[in-house]
Amino acid sequence: MLFPIIDRAGALVALNGRFVEAEANPKTQTAGKKSNGVLATPGALESNLIAVCEAPFDALALWLCGIPSVALVGTNWPEWLPSALAFRSVLIATDADKSGDDAAAKLEATLLARGTRTFRLRPRGAKDWNEALELRGADVLRAHLAAFASAAEDQKREVAALEMARQGRAQAAQFVASLICETLRRERLKIRLLKPVASVSSMATWGALPDVVVIPADIPNDEESIRACIDAQRVPVADVA
Repeated sequence: MLFPIIDRAGALVALNGRFVEAEANPKTQTAGKKSNGVLATPGALESNLIAVCEAPFDALALWLCGIPSVALVGTNWPEWLPSALAFRSVLIATDADKSGDDAAAKLEATLLARGTRTFRLRPRGAKDWNEALELRGADVLRAHLAAFASAAEDQKREVAALEMARQGRAQAAQFVASLICETLRRERLKIRLLKPVASVSSMATWGALPDVVVIPADIPNDEESIRACIDAQRVPVADVA
């Protein structure tokens, strides 16, 4: 299978080939200078919302879910890409391993300096988004990522953001809220998301929450830290015979 690598102007600069045989070695081969470009799904480089992946198959998996995507064909990006993504919303969807996490952190710092809004879209239970597609199927993955799809409706994004907040996924909620097109709805939702949110899941198991859950300012803004803070404020629930 051949994947075109294009530059910022859309000109072909390289071809990346993927051998289809299971035992192929090497698995891929590139003709041309791939460091000068990316693989891009249709319209991705012009979209206000875009995902950045490692492999072409990952970009195609996310595109199948309605998310315009580019693939770096590795963990390095062309010099022009950060400028091309300035002031846009970018999902950093590199692999769920050390090299993917390192690349994501480096890319995020580079993009934030250019006014880009970013969110680390890290696959769970899979190494990358192509594997997630294989494991879960298109319908499940599409539903899982529906709030991030470029054509998602404002109302559905609002509902998804509130649910993410209830789950303790503050960063995801804020990013989804920022994608809402209607200004008044977007700004009202952002204010709501700043208020302490109680998680309603597993209350019978973990105990009831107090009326107000407080997230101190010094708690790191990541899902695990926020979840630990919420769980620490739960009160015991009497056993039911």
